[in-house]
Amino acid sequence: MLSNILMWSFDEAVAKVAAEKAIQYTRYADDLTFSGQRIGFLKDMIDVVAEAARKVSYPTLELNRDKTTFVTAARRRTVTGITLANQGIVGLGHDRKRLLSAKVHRALLGKLNNESVRKLAGELAFANAVEPQFIKWLENKYGQQTITRIKRLKA
Repeated sequence: MLSNILMWSFDEAVAKVAAEKAIQYTRYADDLTFSGQRIGFLKDMIDVVAEAARKVSYPTLELNRDKTTFVTAARRRTVTGITLANQGIVGLGHDRKRLLSAKVHRALLGKLNNESVRKLAGELAFANAVEPQFIKWLENKYGQQTITRIKRLKA
């Protein structure tokens, strides 16, 4: 909520230009996402973002061009850890699910320390928000007690 308040002027400027170009603009904290029909239109938004960052008096913003990527609908898109499918479905992605499953298995075997289990609990909470059916799959594979025990260590 705080970033939304601080970024209000910036968001207004960027969203206005994006709407004029029929581009969908989304921001989560400092991650900006632009969705449109053609990469050419999206590339123009870099200059729009840079200009908006220069114009706002607070907070001080700087564009990190090294983190800028352009992805077409033909390739997998990941935004803030969520994989976006062309059908409009969001998910965790195969690699992340495989990693989470391996961590749950290690927790079951007692091979994770309490700090790692707490971190895993947070990751599972995120996974549940994005793809709750994956948590059900983990419960079926490793047992509901295992998942519940991991979640309890979060606090």
